Amino acid sequence: MTANVLVAYASADGSTAEVAQRLGEHLRATGLQVRIAPATDSPDPTVVDAVILGSPIHDGALLPELTAFVDANLAALLQRPVWLFSLGMGPVLRGPIGALLRTKVTPPVAGVRDTVNAVEYHAFAGRFARSPQLRIRAVMGLLGAVPGDHRNWDEVAQWAADISRVVRARTPD
Repeated sequence: MTANVLVAYASADGSTAEVAQRLGEHLRATGLQVRIAPATDSPDPTVVDAVILGSPIHDGALLPELTAFVDANLAALLQRPVWLFSLGMGPVLRGPIGALLRTKVTPPVAGVRDTVNAVEYHAFAGRFARSPQLRIRAVMGLLGAVPGDHRNWDEVAQWAADISRVVRARTPD
């Protein structure tokens, strides 16, 4: 029996959608059946064996589209394994202040992670442009965050392989 996996995501500028696509491609390559869909399309989590949820972090929280999907489908999500990922600046923060914040999980993200009883939460580095606002550039500089595309595709592939091993182990032949 082949396991079915849903990758549901919210994306503000397409970066998270690209990560969701890559995750899905890697999962398919391991023999899993995968549906990749924006959370706003209301994909049905009741017809899959596992769910992966993803969103960028904006102002310390996941996008409202993803949290609305979680709220609307919580009963189904609690009946299957769920993984959660985010994209943001956290993994690329440097310097003494950045080091303190690099691995911090904000309360809103931790709330979603805990609500769905996530098997694992993974924070990926994201893609972000140079801000036109001097204040934001100054804060980013203090945190050691350099604008650019910091997504690590090898890390995405490895995480997909880890998820695939768990899903395949839980699926009877």
